[in-house]
Amino acid sequence: MFFLFICVQIRKVKCAKRAPGLCSKCGGQLSNSRIKRECSFCFIPLCCCSYHDILYTSCGAQIS
Repeated sequence: MFFLFICVQIRKVKCAKRAPGLCSKCGGQLSNSRIKRECSFCFIPLCCCSYHDILYTSCGAQIS
């Protein structure tokens, strides 16, 4: 038997505000973002949660 499970995790930025500071790698601006995460299994949504995170706008790195 062969089972194929399709699990998908989608992250969307709902809103973002400029945060003080600069990226140490690229010198880009920081943004304080509200992120919504949706997890689905075989195209059926299982859970949805939102949280705040600080993102670098230029290089796309994430500070948790």
